[in-house]
Amino acid sequence: MTAAAFGSFQVAQVILAGEATEASLGDPGVLRAVAGTGVYLALMGLLGSALGWIIRSTAGTIGALTAIVLVIPPLVGLLPAAVQDAAQFLPSNAGLAFITSAPSDTLLGPWAGLGVLSVWVVGTLAVAAVLLRRRDV
Repeated sequence: MTAAAFGSFQVAQVILAGEATEASLGDPGVLRAVAGTGVYLALMGLLGSALGWIIRSTAGTIGALTAIVLVIPPLVGLLPAAVQDAAQFLPSNAGLAFITSAPSDTLLGPWAGLGVLSVWVVGTLAVAAVLLRRRDV
């Protein structure tokens, strides 16, 4: 996916040539965002695998991962401001902080976002390991 991200970036730069949105890999945060896309997708794949080992149902795992990544973050935006601040710690928002080159007030910093996403993945893998050991031994 990292190679695909770099390829997509290069294609996008050809399309955007001469536009105000043109960027280069030397611009602040761009190289991290493009290279980090592969890291983000690998971590999300591990999160999905861990959920699969925990839930032990393909449909349940797909539903849970879809909810965690696509459904819950926008719904949190409808809640009071105190809860909205917690939304930056959701796995998808934390990962987004790592793969964006534009800073945002609603997201963590890039490296903090990678750390939070990694904690989600490691925690979910730990739960999966314990459950696999208890159920399958």
